[in-house]
Amino acid sequence: MATQGRGIDAAFDFAGAPSIREQAFAVLAPGGRRVLVGLAGSPVTIPEDSGTSFRRQTVVGAYGSEPKHLARLVRLAERGRLDLSRSVSVTLPLAQAHDAVRQLKERVGSPVRIVLLP
Repeated sequence: MATQGRGIDAAFDFAGAPSIREQAFAVLAPGGRRVLVGLAGSPVTIPEDSGTSFRRQTVVGAYGSEPKHLARLVRLAERGRLDLSRSVSVTLPLAQAHDAVRQLKERVGSPVRIVLLP
């Protein structure tokens, strides 16, 4: 094992899938942090809470960004330094926003990002 059995210091969950959340706890080192970024829409469970407390592991939530971060991303994309095209699952007209929300909610085709065009 890359950590010689110690575990990892931080596990970042960008998927929001319960199975990923469980795996994250299994590989955390003592004092490790599980960072929840992806939104699952379901309760977060902490397996074996006494062991988690004993090992001083923490759960941290991270959501969204500040307006300055979005402005920075837009500048990078305008300069051609940031290519987000591979993370776009589908592009739809704005008139189909209701369908885009349904696809995300029902995870139709496992969407990562849906772009709405005016």
